[in-house]
Amino acid sequence: ARSPEGVDIYAVIKSAEEFLVKFGGHKRAAGLTLLRENLIQARNRMDEYLDQTLSNEALQRLPHYDLALRPEEITLRLAEEIALLEPTGEGNRKPIFKFSTADFPVQPFGNGLHVKGRIHENAELIGFNMSYLSEAIKAGGTYDMMCECSINVFKNIERVQMKISSVFASHFADGEENPSLFNRYLRSNLYKEEPCDFTVVSEDSLGDLFYDDDFCTLFLSLSCESAAYLRSRKDFSDKVHRCEYGKSFDAPWNEVLIAPESEPIGYKRILLLDTPLTKGYVARLKKETQAEIYVLKDHYPYADIFRRVNLSSQAIAGAYEALKRFIYAGSGAASPVDLAMRLSPADPYSFLICFYVLFESGSISVGQGFALALRTFSDPANSLLYRRLSALKNRL
Repeated sequence: ARSPEGVDIYAVIKSAEEFLVKFGGHKRAAGLTLLRENLIQARNRMDEYLDQTLSNEALQRLPHYDLALRPEEITLRLAEEIALLEPTGEGNRKPIFKFSTADFPVQPFGNGLHVKGRIHENAELIGFNMSYLSEAIKAGGTYDMMCECSINVFKNIERVQMKISSVFASHFADGEENPSLFNRYLRSNLYKEEPCDFTVVSEDSLGDLFYDDDFCTLFLSLSCESAAYLRSRKDFSDKVHRCEYGKSFDAPWNEVLIAPESEPIGYKRILLLDTPLTKGYVARLKKETQAEIYVLKDHYPYADIFRRVNLSSQAIAGAYEALKRFIYAGSGAASPVDLAMRLSPADPYSFLICFYVLFESGSISVGQGFALALRTFSDPANSLLYRRLSALKNRL
């Protein structure tokens, strides 16, 4: 186990020593052995200890940096002077610099897994495994970025490279819906249907769902619309502490989380603000988090898109033929959104629906690195997503 600054992890573990086989370590790192049947009791005892000894403020993850820089202050001379501080490590940490995404935009690259931004002619910004960041900015987020500075040599040309080590949402305005966010909503409906326990609730009862005044309640959104609605409610302003996109904070403060990249761990109660089209996502969320799951009744985002989309067999077949021409031409795409923007820039939303119907019905397959392969065209009704959307169109 490792702990953040301000938490004595050895003392936390020692508080449950009656349930442990052995343990050891120090304030910032420790280890323990225990019998499986004592796991819950040990965890609860440690939770009690933390509750009694640690303030809520101590659990806030705050940005730590040495200097906030403007883009014009990032020079090769600065990078060379920082290199003189090597070797860095414990007791001699690398300097951390702060920037804002308001200073310059970031764009996805590397099959959409990473982001980069151009600071100026001789400097660039790069963030590995931060694909959500460019989407978050489109969704209304402004972020402070904590960066390390180094020199990158490419084709014998030296440039300053600012590598993002962590990001913090500094502001979240009401953003616009975008194809990337819509793609996440569709993708969340492709999980295998499994039975699971969850509770359907109405908008009137949202204020009664907080597990705690500060912690452990998550409002999960797959659209900007529902996130903005919740944040506009005055009865939530003193209990919901932040709005995030893609990744939840380390400590499970009450928050609104838009389009999580993975299942958020640590919350005891999760409310889906957007009603899923299928129950597969709910079942997966329940299985991975073990939280109490609540679903807002009949709150389907993107209703206007679902009303206008053409779900006829001819329309699905048309998307199939467009994909066939694209693949046979030797073209490729980095993601479903990239593909939709290439083949249907005027209406990427409808194309994304057709793409997932084709995928789920077995008309196409997707391999590693988003390698597309055609299969025999199948009846769209083989897709659960297609059947659910067809039924929903009749209700909207």
